Amino acid sequence: MIPRFQVIKEVDTAPDGWIAQPKLNGVAAAYYRGHFYSKSGKMFPPQRFAHLLRQIMIDDAPAIFGEFWNPALTLPEISGQCNHYSTSGEANVHFVYYDVNGSGGYERRVNAWLSKMPTTDKVYPLDKVDVATCVPDSIDGTIYRHPKGIFVPGPSPTPNIVKLKKWRELDATVIDTTPGTGELTGKVGALVCEYKNIQFTVGSGLTAHDRVRYRSCRPVRVKVRYLNLSSDGVPLNPTFLEEL
Repeated sequence: MIPRFQVIKEVDTAPDGWIAQPKLNGVAAAYYRGHFYSKSGKMFPPQRFAHLLRQIMIDDAPAIFGEFWNPALTLPEISGQCNHYSTSGEANVHFVYYDVNGSGGYERRVNAWLSKMPTTDKVYPLDKVDVATCVPDSIDGTIYRHPKGIFVPGPSPTPNIVKLKKWRELDATVIDTTPGTGELTGKVGALVCEYKNIQFTVGSGLTAHDRVRYRSCRPVRVKVRYLNLSSDGVPLNPTFLEEL
């Protein structure tokens, strides 16, 4: 049975009394019966992650969830290491685990199963992450878990885990628009923006009214929310906030 991940809802304020953990900016992975799986249920190439698999000596557990991550790498670099089509060499990532699809509340699951997991240089629990030694953007927010929250796999968001992301903002110049497709045909699909000589598009956050109005009267400057910048300086996960 392929592991099913929990869907985590994003919030604007931190809940009181919940367990706070750093949100790693990595690639989600689940260990199950000798293999790693992605959120889509695809198996990661065993030969690329054999050095991690050898360190996990617990075989009778339900699926164990974590992140492929490296405190010295950015998300694009980590994603490149986790390419499903790459079969050569050792992936330069760690497996940082934080939950298990077991019974009972979160603290009970951790005590029953994750306490049996190894702690090595490349396989370790989330509470062993030294935030002070991480590169910028390797952590992009905070995860909050209800101490007694049960494991609720997708497709709906679990009520027991929420995330508070570390959003940033920038002001960009709008240089063009792209046409919408599908249900957005005849409207603006996205704004083509420029920031520090880097071009990117942003469509998320535009209302139906914006998409009609900007066909003939596009804005000059806009405020955009984003998570971090790629290695090429492109804003990741951009969202339109307002016209300036």
